[in-house]
Amino acid sequence: CTGDVIPILAPAQADGFDWIYTWEMQDVDTILPTGNQLEVDMEGSYTLTISMVEPCVQSISSTVLVEEAVCELGDIPNVFSPNGDIVNDSFFIEGLQGFPNSTLQVYNRWGTLVFESENYQNNWSPAAEDLSDGTYYFILVVAFPNSPETFTGEVTVLRK
Repeated sequence: CTGDVIPILAPAQADGFDWIYTWEMQDVDTILPTGNQLEVDMEGSYTLTISMVEPCVQSISSTVLVEEAVCELGDIPNVFSPNGDIVNDSFFIEGLQGFPNSTLQVYNRWGTLVFESENYQNNWSPAAEDLSDGTYYFILVVAFPNSPETFTGEVTVLRK
């Protein structure tokens, strides 16, 4: 998440050997700390080179790619228009792709389940012959890492 500090930990020195740790960040001209741990707070490509001078000269390098994670949901829409114009064609929840295994259940006004997904991928886009325009009610369980959270509400399907 933005602002989080992520530790990258390399193996500690083995007894009797002097290791030299050199950290580099691709495309950034900055001096990074030495040692077997680097704490990063921005995305990027970090390369660690471990060199050993005694008893023989050797080195090995490894690169770690740190990417910013999606840490929160955007707004849950209350209307969408699955009419094939590529604009708001699915029930799309910004940020949900960062939480796999989230579930979505959608019910009509009589309480009949009309859509269900156990790993919702922002792909509910009902065809006109499958579902008429109107208001539907959803239960979304987002699989946040620490504990799932349930969101409920209504969403209007409007094709015109």
